[in-house]
Amino acid sequence: MQNLRVPPVITINNSSAYAIYELLYIRDVPFKPQEYFVKTRKCESDADARVVKICERLRDEDGHVIEHTQPICCPCGPQRRVPSSCGTTMLKGKANTAHCLRFPGDWFHVFGIGQQSLGFSIRVEVKAGKRISEVVVGLEMRTATSNDNFLRVNLIGDFSGYTNIPSFEDFYLVIQGSSSGDMASSPEWILRPS
Repeated sequence: MQNLRVPPVITINNSSAYAIYELLYIRDVPFKPQEYFVKTRKCESDADARVVKICERLRDEDGHVIEHTQPICCPCGPQRRVPSSCGTTMLKGKANTAHCLRFPGDWFHVFGIGQQSLGFSIRVEVKAGKRISEVVVGLEMRTATSNDNFLRVNLIGDFSGYTNIPSFEDFYLVIQGSSSGDMASSPEWILRPS
């Protein structure tokens, strides 16, 4: 035992505990798909815009055809599975309608919510005379040394029982985006108790 002439002042501040949830990107989904149809006399799945207008096959930025974007062709008349009337003004070819699904407007990013991990930080500051040393430790970094090597802190353990952290493994997180392919880049979701 030894008494110090100028005892150090030790200050310990800890943050509130928080849960970090892992997010798994699933896919982008459209907000409001819309079905279009075009009256035409020559509906084919590979027809261009002159024949099927808005219902032509879609292409990606490299010019490749996107699968399952071709129009669905339905002959006109009452003898079909779904009766439809296209009128009688078709001059050449058999009267048809080309149907397609398009996704104008906003898209949403869908994430699965994984397991949570606990987080908190503890800031330790020691004032000894005019010298001030500080470190921050937490679950990610359990041992830290100050820049001047005067202070070294070890986090021994967490003795609090956190039993009321909610589990969201059966839920999805949906975030509004601007367009398909504009995936949100956040890999985790932090929930802080209020």
